[in-house]
Amino acid sequence: MDKIIDYAKYTTALAVALLLYIPANLLPTESIVNHFILGLTSLMAALSALFGILFYTRVTRVILDKKESDDKGWSKTWGTLHMALLVVAYIIGGIYFFADKVIMATPEKECSAAIPGTGTSQIVIKFKCSSGAS
Repeated sequence: MDKIIDYAKYTTALAVALLLYIPANLLPTESIVNHFILGLTSLMAALSALFGILFYTRVTRVILDKKESDDKGWSKTWGTLHMALLVVAYIIGGIYFFADKVIMATPEKECSAAIPGTGTSQIVIKFKCSSGAS
């Protein structure tokens, strides 16, 4: 049963990591469909994290009560929901990431500005262009 506790901790951490990664790196998007897909994936990751926490607490309760198994079966239900949602969220997130960042990736435009120096050389600053600049 102690290994199940480690399993619950690590898989719940994976769910939280995906939940934090999507808004930080993939949102906002221009398409409402892509936004819906990422929102649904974030929701699945959040529910997976919630069920992972419930799974962790139930297994801990069973261990503290010095039982061999869960009489009510909640740990199996929550563990199954946790893993199913986690796997589906990572599959959808992985497919979206590959399609958006690898297949349909476009190079970012680079803009520059020259600042006259006090001597003979100019200082050139390079930066990513905003959507309105070219």
